[in-house]
Amino acid sequence: MPCCGGIENARLLLWSKVRNNNGLFGNLPLGRYWMEHLPFRVGDALLAVDRFLAAIRMDLSYRDYFFFSPTAALMSRANIGNASIHVIIRKRLKSDSINVKQLVESLLCVAPTVGTRIAHWMNKRLVCVSPIRMVWEQVPMSENRIALDAVRDSFGIPRPLVYWTKSDQDRRTPRTCTETFGEYLITQDIGRVARRPFLYEDIPFPTNDQIGWGHHMGGTRMGSDPTDSVVNSDCKVHGIENLYIGGSSVFRTGGHANPTLTIVQLALRLADLLHARKSNSA
Repeated sequence: MPCCGGIENARLLLWSKVRNNNGLFGNLPLGRYWMEHLPFRVGDALLAVDRFLAAIRMDLSYRDYFFFSPTAALMSRANIGNASIHVIIRKRLKSDSINVKQLVESLLCVAPTVGTRIAHWMNKRLVCVSPIRMVWEQVPMSENRIALDAVRDSFGIPRPLVYWTKSDQDRRTPRTCTETFGEYLITQDIGRVARRPFLYEDIPFPTNDQIGWGHHMGGTRMGSDPTDSVVNSDCKVHGIENLYIGGSSVFRTGGHANPTLTIVQLALRLADLLHARKSNSA
């Protein structure tokens, strides 16, 4: 039973297939539909801090960052994935120097009324600039996959190759979420959002940021159809009676949260199933 993570599970099954002259696993899509969480800084928010905290009914006594996620209705209506917006409120940003005055001056050019109001709040030290980061789920695509390299490791097993790209929806999710968050700030009159160009323009995602979160998922995905999945709902490999897979490689979608608790839950569920199966056969 492979339980080796979101890359190694697919790698070991692919290697087993090669060693058996492709006699194992039939046409199961081994390695396909690989996913990662996308974590990028997507913009900056000018916030009237006290008004913002009052609107979300929070304070800074516990933490200085807050998470916001789209509703199920918004995800369905806008055809976007799940995501979380991270709003960070700090008096001084050591690693992320932002020119507050420059942002306010830019806002005055396009929205003089609210710009004047925010400039007034800034003079009273009631405004901060929050870098907005997001983490969102990637659209599962067959093209994103794990394959075997010609180069082998010290054990003689081919090293993994990761083919990974992003789709239009991978850009639409953060764009829609930041727009919706910005509309909320406007409605509540508590701030404004400046979004980064890569959300709108056909340009590469930033390369000077995190390009992934180390949350490797997919490659032996779960499903009922062997043409687009490797394991069934019990994590059993299609067509093989006694082979099960544990780990994030069975994820069909990625969500936006850390995958560890879901991995543990699936492992406990699989352990109960195997224990019951052993008891029934005794």
